Amino acid sequence: MDMMKDLYEPLEGRAVLVETVTLYFCGKLEAIGLRELALINAAYVGNTGRKMEAIQTAEFAEVQPLTTTMGENAIPMVINRNAITAVIPLNCSPDKRWVQKG
Repeated sequence: MDMMKDLYEPLEGRAVLVETVTLYFCGKLEAIGLRELALINAAYVGNTGRKMEAIQTAEFAEVQPLTTTMGENAIPMVINRNAITAVIPLNCSPDKRWVQKG
């Protein structure tokens, strides 16, 4: 049994903000692997703005959708779990289309 996988399981299928050592990504947590997480409907978050507000509203000051992770032929974005510092559930639909705030 992988204890870390068990910790991520309640987030599977939800919209999340993934914080890595240097970058942020958001999207629907599609799959949990032993060494990676896969996001679909994903975006790179260049600037969260006020972080707690962004988590509550799922709106970011700067966001760039990764179009290959969206739609019928979506290819998941894979993030190595060794680089992850936090995975935070967002208060929105997992199918949200990411757009910049304001």
